[in-house]
Amino acid sequence: MTPVTDLEGQAFSTKSVYQAGTFSVSLIGCLDMETTPRLRGFLTLVAPEVAAGTINAVTFDASQLYLMSSSAISCFANFLKELKKLARPCWITFRTNPTHTWQRRAFEPLVRLADKFATIE
Repeated sequence: MTPVTDLEGQAFSTKSVYQAGTFSVSLIGCLDMETTPRLRGFLTLVAPEVAAGTINAVTFDASQLYLMSSSAISCFANFLKELKKLARPCWITFRTNPTHTWQRRAFEPLVRLADKFATIE
């Protein structure tokens, strides 16, 4: 797998781990209109690895995410739409923080968009 550089910043950062076909990404901080373009760039590096078959599963761990704007949801939706075009899309999991009930509500439309290859934990 081509290394995907984690995002670092005060408002938003990522911590990712690749192991045996699974790519796990912790989303940390605030995904608002200012930080979403950085997420978009990050996801554009992940998509080709999925297309190449290097990544079979992606977990987005939002347990440390305290805000997510509609622009971030749209960014994830575009990523999932790209994956739907693939002959063999990978499995996507959105892991939420049970104390942030808004997270589940925010990710539910994304799971419906990718109903055959996405889930919420």
